[in-house]
Amino acid sequence: MAVREGVSVESIGKTSTLPPDISPIQVGTQGRFGENSFTVLGRVRLRWRLGAWTEWFIEFSDDTTGWLAEAQGFFMVSRTHAPEKLPRQHELQAGKSIRWAGVVMTVADVKETKVEGCEGELPYIAPPGRDSVSADLTGPNSALGCIEYSNEQVRAFFGRYCRFDELSLTNLRAVPGWFGNPPLAHETGVNAVNCPRCGGESQVRAPGNTVTVVCGRCGAVLDVASPNVAIIAEAAKRLNISPLIPLGSRGIFFDIEYEAMGFMQRADGPYTWFEYLLFNPHHGYTWLVNYKGHWNFVERLLNFPEESVSGGYAVYEGENYQVFLRGVATVRYVVGEFYWRIDFGEKAVTADFIKPPHVVSREIYPELHEVTWSRGTYIPPEQILSAFNLKQKMPDPVGVYLNQPNPWKEGGYFGATTLFFLALLMLIQIISVGRARNQEVINQSLTYIRGDTNMPTPTFEFEVKGKPQAVRIDSSASLDNSWIELAFEVRNVKTGDTRQFVEGLEFYHGSDSDGYWSEGSFHKNEILPGLASGKYQMVVDPEADPQQEQIGYNVAVHIDPPVWRNFFLCLGALLIYPLYRYWRSTSFEQARWSESDFNTQGFSLLLRGTMTNEIWSP
Repeated sequence: MAVREGVSVESIGKTSTLPPDISPIQVGTQGRFGENSFTVLGRVRLRWRLGAWTEWFIEFSDDTTGWLAEAQGFFMVSRTHAPEKLPRQHELQAGKSIRWAGVVMTVADVKETKVEGCEGELPYIAPPGRDSVSADLTGPNSALGCIEYSNEQVRAFFGRYCRFDELSLTNLRAVPGWFGNPPLAHETGVNAVNCPRCGGESQVRAPGNTVTVVCGRCGAVLDVASPNVAIIAEAAKRLNISPLIPLGSRGIFFDIEYEAMGFMQRADGPYTWFEYLLFNPHHGYTWLVNYKGHWNFVERLLNFPEESVSGGYAVYEGENYQVFLRGVATVRYVVGEFYWRIDFGEKAVTADFIKPPHVVSREIYPELHEVTWSRGTYIPPEQILSAFNLKQKMPDPVGVYLNQPNPWKEGGYFGATTLFFLALLMLIQIISVGRARNQEVINQSLTYIRGDTNMPTPTFEFEVKGKPQAVRIDSSASLDNSWIELAFEVRNVKTGDTRQFVEGLEFYHGSDSDGYWSEGSFHKNEILPGLASGKYQMVVDPEADPQQEQIGYNVAVHIDPPVWRNFFLCLGALLIYPLYRYWRSTSFEQARWSESDFNTQGFSLLLRGTMTNEIWSP
């Protein structure tokens, strides 16, 4: 290690050679960030109690410098930033918000760090063992901040998270075992560690990133971050659990190849689920989560969602996610390798917010002073089989999962098709009603007299002209706690074709302890469809309440009236399947929310809450 001041160079000692890693970046790698290109000049390897990461020192094309941090497959580009005032170290707590450079930032974690080694050119002296406290912050639009507290000074950096593809990186290192390159063993002879407890061999598939490996033979947790492999936790009670996805197998999700690195079982009370850690050197770590045959592809979020004050929902990318579960997740079983120092019994305070097929989850690690957010996307079991080319049958999903898509939910093509046919049916009915002549040919008021045997039977005549048409016969009566029954006979004078029907009219009313009541109707009608052209004779035979001396009634006949019966029949037929889908969709949602800690009926009230947080501001 040498320090340059002006034109003089002074040797200050030696640094240890950095261990092999699987990073695609090296000194000399070039890329682009915004309007400027950059070149990697050097790097610092930093370690904290439960993990490690690399910070690459870069020089931009505008002669300024910055940093490209690489951790857990994420890339973060930042420059030195000097705000007027920075919070004191004790004021920063995971989950707390501060206002910085006009942006509200959330503290993601606070950790003690130590320099493990360095390489190439650096803007400051970084001897091995240099201590500092680092606080990472996240903000909107992938903004990031970092405040480093050391004995020498307090430094602040501001920038944003980036995906690998955004940086247009060139002159990359050939990643061992990936993208057609030979595996790490061909280069270094080291890609496995022996367990000090049982002597079993465990592969290290992501050197430089992997911190712990859980021995597949005895279950001991091994620290592989240093050359001297050590047991950091004895095996927990052995569980007879075999991962459905073999560790070391590779699968493709969303056009990216991942390798299964680790496997764990977590529990919250009586509920247990399984998580598979996946890795790609360019795209970092992601997870597959399996609960009772339901699978989610889970990615860590660079932008933290906003959680409402009431806790009833969280907003991510402008969409509301409804709270579904809160709990405490505990690690019960692990095997494979992980990028942090995992331990049996590790706990996280969790909250899940859903908007199927997605779920955003917050995990708070009180002992680590860290908050993380992730988003899961529901995927069917068949996709797991296809991605990893597995031959065994996956267990069938049990029940309805929290973010499982509702297959009966109306929308899209089906909803648009239903609306189209409803609109078409309404249009046809409107045209039909508008074209109906509704010609009144008879309107006669009559009187029924009890016991009058000399009263002639009412008989009427009307004519239907042209094509067959519907005829509506209206009946009404003046009733007061009584009834009347009218028997109709309509006969085609030429053909003798006869239609018969009976209309019963009744109306009763009164009062009791509950107040006024009434039942029955004064009016009814009957439609005779498709009467052929010709003259018709209509006979009306009345019969009435024997306690009434007389009852007045009215008969009217309309040719080609507006007909609604066919419309309602068609409407009912058209709505049978949508109503069936609605019933199935409602039942599906009821099954989903029966597993929730929260009642959806209160959600409308929770939505009235406003976003707020305690914000530190200089």
